[in-house]
Amino acid sequence: MIKACLRGLFHRTSKGETAIKDISTVEGKYRWFTDEDFGLKVKVPADWENMYNQTFTQFSSKNGRQWLKIKITSKEDGLTLDDWVKKHEQLYRDVVNESYLKVDPEVKSSTIAGVPAKEQKFSSSDGSGWYPEQDFFFFKGDYKVYVEIAYDPEATPEQAAELIQTIRQSLSVDTGAMNPALGDITDDELIDRDAMATVKIPGLNFSISIPEHWKETSGAEGTRMYEFTGGNAIVIAGPGRLSEVRTEVEKVIKEDSSSYSYVVKESKAISLAGMQGYKIVAQGKNGGTRFEKTFYLLEKGKNAYMIAFTISDWVKTKSMENRVQKIVDSIQIGQ
Repeated sequence: MIKACLRGLFHRTSKGETAIKDISTVEGKYRWFTDEDFGLKVKVPADWENMYNQTFTQFSSKNGRQWLKIKITSKEDGLTLDDWVKKHEQLYRDVVNESYLKVDPEVKSSTIAGVPAKEQKFSSSDGSGWYPEQDFFFFKGDYKVYVEIAYDPEATPEQAAELIQTIRQSLSVDTGAMNPALGDITDDELIDRDAMATVKIPGLNFSISIPEHWKETSGAEGTRMYEFTGGNAIVIAGPGRLSEVRTEVEKVIKEDSSSYSYVVKESKAISLAGMQGYKIVAQGKNGGTRFEKTFYLLEKGKNAYMIAFTISDWVKTKSMENRVQKIVDSIQIGQ
């Protein structure tokens, strides 16, 4: 079981599904997109694909290097555009490692959808390339609208300008036409990323705290798997010995070294949750994306436990390090 789970620990993505209405008409290189529920209308490149995300509108080029994201949420009381821009920048800095993020310090005032707006440039990387983007922030009635336009770094300044101008000049949001059933739309960026939920594995007296915003992807017997931006985590508990689990982990790392260029940076005995255990840290590369895998291996009675994290370098921030340490410190195994 452990070997099968290890195979699934690498970078995976999931697509949300929703029943968004896509009413499109093509005009030259662009097509109109209309989302009647949000009173939204905008021009997007004709060959971009609608990603049908559940929480925002997103279109992407076929190579994934350019995209448009439009997110409409309820405006918090007392929020100003300047405050919002600052919060957004801080979120980027909390989520993306500073070596993989460039922030233009200039915040410009402009107009979009007929109202005052703020705009700022960012550029981020996952290690395989840089993704420059132009972000817009504006209010419409009781809602705030965030627009993110990522363009090809190899595009000429004229090509990038044409894409940005076409989108900003065509975009409109009619709050009066919005579906009243939408009600209050919570901005998921406002979540407490350090809020934890206790997870227990029945019959094994095992518990661990996991960030509430991590997405659980598997809850099979004795196993819990989670995904988060730039990585994933797995918890496995069941009959076994520490020596057996360690041997299996080392075997998988060795077998996959040709594919992921693994280098074992740490391999040592540890004391954790009042027990003796073992820790293995291996660094690897998936395409151009570097990542680190950390395994905590424990044993108590007739059961063995493995808690493992895969974290891409581009999300390895101080906040992420603190979050992982908080998880490790929460491990409890009873009698």
